[in-house]
Amino acid sequence: MGNLKTDGANCTPDQLNKQNNVPAELDDDIVGKLSDKLEKKQEILKDNFQKLRDRLDKAIGEEEEEIPLPDDIQKLIDNEDIKTMEKHKSQAGQHCRDGNVLAGASNEEDLKVLAECQDAVGDVMHTKKMDDGDYKFLLKLDDKYEFLLDDKNKEKTDGFLVIEVVPKDQDIKNVDLPKSGDKVHIWGAWVTDKPKGWHEIHPTWKVVNE
Repeated sequence: MGNLKTDGANCTPDQLNKQNNVPAELDDDIVGKLSDKLEKKQEILKDNFQKLRDRLDKAIGEEEEEIPLPDDIQKLIDNEDIKTMEKHKSQAGQHCRDGNVLAGASNEEDLKVLAECQDAVGDVMHTKKMDDGDYKFLLKLDDKYEFLLDDKNKEKTDGFLVIEVVPKDQDIKNVDLPKSGDKVHIWGAWVTDKPKGWHEIHPTWKVVNE
């Protein structure tokens, strides 16, 4: 490049850089320090992500020892469920099922039906194939569906709704088993898992990727 003239004097690009405090070349020491900071940040993000995965895996895998809820807590949950059933009626239509909507659930005796048919939309946060064959995942609900959660969801599952597809429904045409990060629209039975106190859609018999 040629020289630039300013105020009657010649000025080279290197001189301009010096005047504007722009180094012609980055010092190796500065580059090294920046690289170290970037690597540390990446390690912190990776560690935080792994901790989140471990926490979700623990929640979805029910690895904690099963301890019955205290009677007073169970009574409180029962009362809230009664109010929920009075306020939110079961859906009807082509996406719903007739007969025993809990058919296929290995823990049917633990499930209290809040609505025989309910849909939900959200982002899949974590998935796991359970020992009983269920395909289970956590759903970060869109705002309009947050009423499907209760306090135990917020306490034990990071505020996500528990979704379970029982083995007999995993190969039907209405079910596209999702992976983490998918956006899905689901239909199934809205229930309370009584020993845990949280809400689920279980069984889930229709899963559509959005």
